[in-house]
Amino acid sequence: MLKQKNLIFIFSLIGFLVASYLFYIEFKNNSPICFTNSSCDFVLKSKYSKFLGLPVALWGVFYFGSVLVLNFFEKTRNLLKIISFLGFIFALYLIYLQAIVLKSFCIYCLIADISSIIIFLILFLNIFLKNLVNYFKYGNKYLQKIFKR
Repeated sequence: MLKQKNLIFIFSLIGFLVASYLFYIEFKNNSPICFTNSSCDFVLKSKYSKFLGLPVALWGVFYFGSVLVLNFFEKTRNLLKIISFLGFIFALYLIYLQAIVLKSFCIYCLIADISSIIIFLILFLNIFLKNLVNYFKYGNKYLQKIFKR
């Protein structure tokens, strides 16, 4: 079975490559290679393609690059969790924009967004599942131990 760090590496690498491609496309002012039923150009050239004055793709490069680096160091685990939570919220926002506001989807954007969501779930489901297993193993004593902290 793949370890948590390996899964995070795989999905952050996928996200990094996709975000890098999208940033390159924007930097060169080209259109991406789109699949049928995908509105990549429309989404990527919309007013929502920038955040705080920078292309969303560049934010993706920073985000996924940070996750790639932080994933290798145990001491940065809490920072990785914070960053992955922020990435999760932003990915949900971007999916909302595509589905509800723009009513168009960019397959590359969705791959990056889903990668970000999966990274968050890997980190936080692991915590949830450990607590659930310990609760069933130790019962109320485990809950009392958690809430005494």
